[in-house]
Amino acid sequence: MIFQPTYQRFNLFKNLRQLNLGNNQIENLNIEFDKLSNLETFGYIRQDKINAKSIILELSKCKKLKTIHLSVNHLKVLPNEISLLDNLEELNLYENELTNLPNNLLKMRRLKSITLADNKIDKKIILDFETKMPKTTFIY
Repeated sequence: MIFQPTYQRFNLFKNLRQLNLGNNQIENLNIEFDKLSNLETFGYIRQDKINAKSIILELSKCKKLKTIHLSVNHLKVLPNEISLLDNLEELNLYENELTNLPNNLLKMRRLKSITLADNKIDKKIILDFETKMPKTTFIY
């Protein structure tokens, strides 16, 4: 008998709107995000190792996704693929190790807020993005 962890069966919940998998140290999610068509909020915080690019590519299948929390994950880079999240309104990257932001962030017209507090990004970089994204609130 092969054991399938509960989190790999989230796709059975067709109306699932929020999913928070924080503090679990799950390295490989193996979630069929394309079947979570109503997912609006995704949290994946306090993980030792995550592949942000892979997660973002999977989340891009969730067309109703509005909020992502990727705080306290030791992220050094925010992948360019972030712009694939067309409907994203809130991006929380609190307490990571980011030193820069991808230019693709500028393509995110619906983004209302991005939390960058406790990262290593030079304030000048953030101010430049703030100027180019006047409808987005930057929290740093």
